Amino acid sequence: MWPFFLWGEFFMKHKIIKLSLLTLCTSALFSCGSGNSPNGAAQKRVNPDLELSEVSSNNCLNLEKVMARLQDPVFQYPTAIMTTNLRAVNEQSPAQLQYFSKTNFYYKTGVPADLNLMTVGHQQNCETVQIMTASREALVFKIVDHSATTLKLEFTAPFREDITTPRRDALTTRNQPYAYEITYLDKNNLKIVEKFKSFDVRCETNDIIRLEATKLLSWNRDAAQLPQSYEVSSEFLTTVKSTFELIPAVPEEPVAGSMSAITVENIRAVMKTKIRDDLKRCL
Repeated sequence: MWPFFLWGEFFMKHKIIKLSLLTLCTSALFSCGSGNSPNGAAQKRVNPDLELSEVSSNNCLNLEKVMARLQDPVFQYPTAIMTTNLRAVNEQSPAQLQYFSKTNFYYKTGVPADLNLMTVGHQQNCETVQIMTASREALVFKIVDHSATTLKLEFTAPFREDITTPRRDALTTRNQPYAYEITYLDKNNLKIVEKFKSFDVRCETNDIIRLEATKLLSWNRDAAQLPQSYEVSSEFLTTVKSTFELIPAVPEEPVAGSMSAITVENIRAVMKTKIRDDLKRCL
């Protein structure tokens, strides 16, 4: 018979072995479970195809549902945004329009979180939409027209009723978008027309500049499925080219109407081209 202390040592070793085996089995169980469970983070994927039936009902496009899908943290699909037109809403000098055209000729890719998209707080039926500012203030936009595929919005007032008068005035008069037209084109494309106010950055005056930018937002399962060229307003593109310090060869193909087709490669070349020095100064 073993001495008592040897029996104690035997049971202690046996207990350690059992605990080690139990730990290994438990780890394997949780590891396998997280990989096979449909609720596991690795398995959770939203469909990149945004069907109209998911975001539209009663002849009203729901912008809250559209942006909630695109800004879902697990929506990690390649996305691109491109400005296809810019026009002046109020009277501006040719130099002002040239400057703003060049600085707003914009193309970027990434996941939606990288593209500075609007954040929609809530859509009340087909009456109002709350859009959040960068400082997390909710601005109320009235729906002035709608269909199954389109919403037209106009800014009315800050959302909070208890907001102070100075703060309300500041939110109302600040440089920001004041109207939108959102159009569902298909399950992977959205057109956004945005009217916004800006100040005269060249002359640093109190003059308000009002512009309307048209943007195409596209997303898909693979980056290769994103647009490789865009139809851009010919007038907009001509204005942008007139700002070049040196004129590079940036070809475009004419398309029907007043649009021109330009490849992503040439879009990037335009964005890299320096603007003329005289357009940066107040003349």
